[in-house]
Amino acid sequence: MAPARAIIGPVSGSRRSQRRNSRVALAAIAGLALVALALAAIATGRRGVASYPADSPEATVQRYLDAVSDGRGADAAAELTDELADACRSRLTTYYFQPEFTRAVLTEVERRDDQAVVRVDITESYGGGPFGPDENTVRTTFVLTPRRAPTAPTNSSGADGAAGWAISEVPWPLYDCPGLVGA
Repeated sequence: MAPARAIIGPVSGSRRSQRRNSRVALAAIAGLALVALALAAIATGRRGVASYPADSPEATVQRYLDAVSDGRGADAAAELTDELADACRSRLTTYYFQPEFTRAVLTEVERRDDQAVVRVDITESYGGGPFGPDENTVRTTFVLTPRRAPTAPTNSSGADGAAGWAISEVPWPLYDCPGLVGA
């Protein structure tokens, strides 16, 4: 009987060519991984701003935050109840919004017949230190009530502040309004 043969070592080519092939395969895998990461970064960067029905609590908060971040105090006030707008208007029109970058992420919405609560994480970024930009994230709650009568003016973004909902408690970034009775 002939002894069984076992293959020990490479069948074809040398160890050197095998190492070269391994390096080429590793470089190809690394290249594909970089391409995948680049595509993921592009897809993430292209994510647009969420769109909500114009008369929803989410859209009201979104319009308010856009107006505040753009320095449009009158438009921000149009998203508040009449009483709150009267009390906070001067603060909103003189508020100086300083962050270089602000990101707002809707985290939760609770709706009832007479009230809506919208929770948002707001991240403000300032400059850059040795480890990247300084960031501060605030979880804030917006309380809204349904509009009772179409009395609010249309704001510059074309949205009718009279429809839907109005922010009914002092919102970020003010936290208080000196003209508010009982404040």
